[in-house]
Amino acid sequence: MSVVVIGAGLAGLAAASRLHQAGVEVLVLEARDRVGGRVWSSQLENGEVVELGGEWIDSSQTTITDLAADLGLGLVDTKQDFISRDLIGGPMIPESDHADLADRVMEVLEGLGDRLDEVTMAEVLAATGGTGPAMTVLVSRLTGTFGVPLDQVWAAEMNEEFGMAQGSGYVRIDGGNDRIAQEMAVSLDVRLDTTVTSVGRPATGRWSPLRRARWGPTPWWWQSPYRCCEPLGSW
Repeated sequence: MSVVVIGAGLAGLAAASRLHQAGVEVLVLEARDRVGGRVWSSQLENGEVVELGGEWIDSSQTTITDLAADLGLGLVDTKQDFISRDLIGGPMIPESDHADLADRVMEVLEGLGDRLDEVTMAEVLAATGGTGPAMTVLVSRLTGTFGVPLDQVWAAEMNEEFGMAQGSGYVRIDGGNDRIAQEMAVSLDVRLDTTVTSVGRPATGRWSPLRRARWGPTPWWWQSPYRCCEPLGSW
């Protein structure tokens, strides 16, 4: 069996790795000039690494931390947590204010019992009676995390997330989070700068991607930049 995986983000690389480990011949096609997808690290002139994509890894995300360990990658503490932030241009908010508000939110969530899918997070925050800079930060952080107003977020969605928020902090991959993707790609056949424009079923009856080469020589397994792939069993 031969398989083409479209996209060298973490999902594509994970799928390709599983197939490769099972003895399947795999080809990964990626339109960008790098692997990693939404995980992308960049090094500044002073040597510091900044994350342009996926940034935080928390203690509950054991799939990622286990994978990092399997790949021989170290973890570094970011010395950040979810809610302990200050307002831009505002005074420094005491850690105790964040902690007290977090405790009140958790009390409300725990008091809901099996009604977590009946109450929104906007209602949960209102029930805490909290106000002031710490509440402003929490509302901003949660709204940014979910991408919608908190009256559209059920408490059930938030319960696990907030447990994460109260952890001791976040870690990231030493040297940049995209090192996971780079290490996963080492054992795979990954073709960068290869744009797949559609997937069609040729006369052979097999699904095949249509590829457009942006630059570089056309590989032997395509006879023209827009030609449908040769039947998958032939490469």
